[in-house]
Amino acid sequence: MSRGREAHRSRREELVTRSAAQRDEIARGVESWKKALNGVDRVVGVLGYASRIAPLLGAGLGLVTLLAARSKSASRWIRDATTAWRSARSVVSFVAGLRG
Repeated sequence: MSRGREAHRSRREELVTRSAAQRDEIARGVESWKKALNGVDRVVGVLGYASRIAPLLGAGLGLVTLLAARSKSASRWIRDATTAWRSARSVVSFVAGLRG
C-alpha cells in the first residue's frame, strides 16, 4: 500500500473508534436523563387528568358541602342531589364546549 493510502486508512480507523466512543458516551448520558424524564412525563399525565376531571371534583365537593350544611328528609335530599347532578353535568358540558 502507498503511504497516502495507509495514512488515510489509519485516520479512518481512528475516526471510527472515536465516533464509537462518543456514541457510547451519548447513550450513557441519555440513560441518566431517562428516569428524570419519565418522572416528568408522569406528572404531566396526572395534571392533564386532573384538569379534565376538575369540574366533576368541584361539583362533587360542592354537593358534599351542601349536604353537610343542611340535613333534610331522604326524598328532599334525593331531589336536591338530582338537581345538583344535573347542574354539574351542565357545567361540565359547558366547560368541555369551551375547550373545543
